[in-house]
Amino acid sequence: MVKNLIVGIDPGTTVGIAILDLKKDILNISSSKNFSVDNIVEYISQTGTPIIIATDVHNIHQTVEKVSSSFQCKTFAPSTSLSIKEKNEITREYSVNNAHERDALASALKAYDHYKTKFENIDSRLKDLGAKNLSSAVKTLVLRGYTVKNALDILTKKKEPEEKKLVKKDIPKKVETKEKKVLERIKKYNKELLERIKLLEGENETLKRKNEKIFNEIYRETRRSEIVQQKERTIHALKEEIKSKEEKILELQQIVKGLKGIRTLELSEEAHTVKILDYFTKEEIRNLDAKVKIKRGDVIYIRDPSGGGGSTAELLIKKQIKALIIDDLERMSHNAKEVFENETIPILNMNIKIVENFGVVNRKEFQDAYSEWKMKAKIKATEKKEQWLSDLLKDYKKERIKKLK
Repeated sequence: MVKNLIVGIDPGTTVGIAILDLKKDILNISSSKNFSVDNIVEYISQTGTPIIIATDVHNIHQTVEKVSSSFQCKTFAPSTSLSIKEKNEITREYSVNNAHERDALASALKAYDHYKTKFENIDSRLKDLGAKNLSSAVKTLVLRGYTVKNALDILTKKKEPEEKKLVKKDIPKKVETKEKKVLERIKKYNKELLERIKLLEGENETLKRKNEKIFNEIYRETRRSEIVQQKERTIHALKEEIKSKEEKILELQQIVKGLKGIRTLELSEEAHTVKILDYFTKEEIRNLDAKVKIKRGDVIYIRDPSGGGGSTAELLIKKQIKALIIDDLERMSHNAKEVFENETIPILNMNIKIVENFGVVNRKEFQDAYSEWKMKAKIKATEKKEQWLSDLLKDYKKERIKKLK
């Protein structure tokens, strides 16, 4: 007896095929390269006759349509294409060799689950009617549009009684079991189906040729559409690149404008330009250096002196800056202040005017504050040296007194 099947197909260069029976038992899972529609049909036919051809994507591929048309059976596609996560979840309890077999198996299992309730209802009714052995045949007819009742009527239709010949001897009548009668009806039904298939083969060949022509036209149109889409994507990418370059040009123009402003103020006798550092971090120092170049003799204004330590201070010292301007010295770390002090880099607190991306201080006020800081630093250094000599002398005297005793 021909087995009725649910078949999942993953089309492509490598075709995946998964075959289930109507009890959800797996009969075959395989994959093969360069499988034509005829190859697929022949391969499936070796196992049985499909009543459902399933796919894992919402838009049915032409290969799946052709195979379904060849068998004159129902095609199943999910309402939304299955994601890789969903397919892995559906097939987690099964063993497959590759993604093509996984996708085909997920398609078949998804189709079975979709019709599971309908199949269970059919089995329940057949059990009540004592015709559970007709389950597969009834399900096949129901999927073709028949009701359960109509399907049973077709499968259990009794032959007209034949005219009996009179014989002289009484021949004992053979007692036919109920199962044998059902088997005979199924055989007859299968024979009718095979005859119907033969009659439709001619029509199928004509339809195949027509379909092939239509699909070729669709493919050409799709290909043209893909080329147009590719060109549109290229144009979009070029537009994005142009936009990015225009933004970069605008940014560079702003930097050039700022540098021109700085140069103009540097030539002024009244103003001293100051480069602005928003945060006292190594990254901000590198960013500022990349934009306007921190040069020897520059004055740097730090908006927020917190965050950086001794190594951050050393990065600025390597640039050989002239001085720092900070509003709140208490926010700078002790290590950073000590590094600047040891390198005699003045840290000043004075009025600064922000102009776009740089600052301006009064040249005379800056020079006075700078000179005052240097003088105090010199005095402090002298006092520190004198204290060191005084401490050294005291220690020497103590050592001499100890030796004299």
